Amino acid sequence: MHTTLKLSHYPSLPFYITSLIQKLYKTNTIFSEHYFEVLNDSELLSMHVDEYVLSVEMKYTDRDQKLFANFSKTYVHCNNCTVFIENKNNIFSIDIVHSASLQLDLALFKETQKNESFFKKIEKFVSTIKPTILTDEQKAESKERNIARLISWAEYMKIPAEIFPRTREEILSIETLNLSKCGLEFIPTQFKVLESLKELNLSFNKITTLLDANFLPPNLEKLWCPYNYIRELPDNMTKLVHLKELVMISNNLESLPDMSEMKNLNYIAMSQNRLSSEVIDKFTSQFKHEIQSVFNNQSNALPFDIEPLGEITLKQAVNLQNKFLKSNNKFEQQLLAASLNKKMNIDVYEEAFINEMQYWVAKKKNSEKVIGITGIYIEPSDDEESCWVGWFCVDEEYRGKGFGKALLKYTMKMAREYVFGDRLIGSRHVYLYTHNTKEFNVATAMYEKYGFKEYVPDKKIAKVAKYFRYDFV
Repeated sequence: MHTTLKLSHYPSLPFYITSLIQKLYKTNTIFSEHYFEVLNDSELLSMHVDEYVLSVEMKYTDRDQKLFANFSKTYVHCNNCTVFIENKNNIFSIDIVHSASLQLDLALFKETQKNESFFKKIEKFVSTIKPTILTDEQKAESKERNIARLISWAEYMKIPAEIFPRTREEILSIETLNLSKCGLEFIPTQFKVLESLKELNLSFNKITTLLDANFLPPNLEKLWCPYNYIRELPDNMTKLVHLKELVMISNNLESLPDMSEMKNLNYIAMSQNRLSSEVIDKFTSQFKHEIQSVFNNQSNALPFDIEPLGEITLKQAVNLQNKFLKSNNKFEQQLLAASLNKKMNIDVYEEAFINEMQYWVAKKKNSEKVIGITGIYIEPSDDEESCWVGWFCVDEEYRGKGFGKALLKYTMKMAREYVFGDRLIGSRHVYLYTHNTKEFNVATAMYEKYGFKEYVPDKKIAKVAKYFRYDFV
C-alpha cells in the first residue's frame, strides 16, 4: 500500500515538519540547514489526509540515526491543534490533528520563528492539502493506528493500566473511564475509537480545549469535566446524541452553543464559569424538553485568557519572570520549569523547600502572548490548610489597567479551590513575601488593598523582605 516517494516531491512539507520538530523538542539550533537536508532526502513512506488529520511516515537512513537518536515520542496540544511525533526504527510517524478544520493553526510557530518566507511556503503547502475519502480498508487501518496511539499515549502519561487498559480488546470494551487528576492538558483525538464508552470523568485536570464532537466517544451518556480551564464547547455538541449529563463546573466558559436538539440531555451543571446572565437565559430558553440546570456563582469575565503553565508557554513565562525580577539567580530561574515535572526535578523542589507547586499564565485575549504569571505552592512544614503565592507578575505594557488586580483575584480563587496532592480541600490561609524595596511598593500596596496583613515569621526566607498573610473567612 505504501508508495515510495521523496519528501523533496512536496517542497513545503519538510519545512513544516522541521518547524514542528524544532518547536516540540524545544530546540532552535539542532535543526540547522544540514538537518533540513536530511529531512528533505528522507524517504516518504506514506502521507494521507482525512477531514482533520495529516499523517506522515518518513524514513531516514542508518547513517543519520545518530542525528535523531534523542527524539523518541511526544504529544503537544495548542489551541485546536494536536501533534504527535514518534521516532522508532529510523521512522518518524507524525500526526497533525486539528479539531476544528484542516486549516492548521500556524500562529504558535509564527511567534517563535520570524522568517516570513519560511511560513509562506508552509502556508502554501497547507492550503493545497485536500481531504481524501478513505476506503473501508484504510478506515480499518486508521482505527488500528488510533488504538495503538491511545495505548502509546496512556503509557506516555503514565496512566496506570488498571485505569486505562493496554490491550485492544479491553480498550474497545471500556464503558466507564475515570481520568480525574491525571495531569491531562488535552484529550487525544483518538478517543473517538472508544465506541463502548458511556461515562467519561476528566475532572481536576489542565484541559483548555474540549475536543470537537467528531473525536469524542460517540455513545457518551455522561461527560464530567469540572475544574479544568476549558474556554468553549464545540459548536457540534449535538452530535453526542446519547448524552444525558454534562458537568462543566469551574472552567473558563464565556459562551455556549445551542444544545436544544439533544433530546436525551437532562442535566447540566455549569457553576463557576464566566457566563453572563444573557448567555445563560438564551441557552436555557432554547430547551423545549425538561432539563435540570445549575448555573450559580458565575465569575466576572477576566481581561485575559488563563491556563496552567505548560511546555509551550514556558519560554515566554521565564522571559517575563526574568524581565520583572532581574535579580533572579540561576536556581530561581529553574522553578517554573521544575513545576511542570516534579519527578524529574525533585532536587529543585528539595533545595527550594517546596513540596508541591502549580503555576498559571495569563495570555492576551485570543492570542498566544503571555502577559502575566502567577502560582501557588506548599512547603513541607505547612499545615493542611495553608499555601504560598509564588512568582506573580504582569507585563509592563498591561500594568495600571486592572490586569494585576484581576490576576491576584484569580490567584486567590485558586488558592481557595486548588487541591494539592493528597489534600482533601483547598487552602484557608495564604502567605506571601515580597522584597522590601521601592520597585515593589505598587505590588505591596495591591496585596494590602486586597486584605493581606503584614506579619513577622519565625524564620525569614529572604533577608530584605516583607511577609503577608491572608485568612479566608
